[in-house]
Amino acid sequence: MDNSKRLTLEALMAKAEQRKQEKYEIRQVEVPSLGGALQLEKIPLTRIASMMDDLGDTSMAANLAFNVDLIYACCPMLRNTKLQAAYEVAAPTDIVCAVLGDNMMELNRIVAALLDMYGLADATGIKDAVKN
Repeated sequence: MDNSKRLTLEALMAKAEQRKQEKYEIRQVEVPSLGGALQLEKIPLTRIASMMDDLGDTSMAANLAFNVDLIYACCPMLRNTKLQAAYEVAAPTDIVCAVLGDNMMELNRIVAALLDMYGLADATGIKDAVKN
C-alpha cells in the first residue's frame, strides 16, 4: 500500500509562492579565515547547469576555475570594483582567491554551501552530481 499523500491542484498552487521565494534565496556562510560570514545569493539553476557543462574535465585547475566562477557569481560583495582595486587583482574573478588567501578549504566550504542551495550538498563530485 502506498502511504504517500495525494497532491491536489490547490496544494501545488500554494507551493507556487514558496518556489518564487526560493529563487531569491540568500545564505550566510561562515568563513573563519575572514572572521565572519559572506552573503551568498542563489542564481538561476540554468546558469549553474551551464557552468557545470563547461566543466569539461575533472582536473584540479578546472575544478578550481569552476569554484572561483561559482563563488564570484553568487557573492555580490566580491563583484565590487572598489574591493577588486584594493586587492589589485588583474581579472575580476581573481578577487575570490585574493580575499580567501588561496585557501582551498574555504573555497570548498563556500562551494558546498552554494551547491546545497540546489540540492547537491551530498554529491561526491560535481561530475557525479551532473550525471545523476
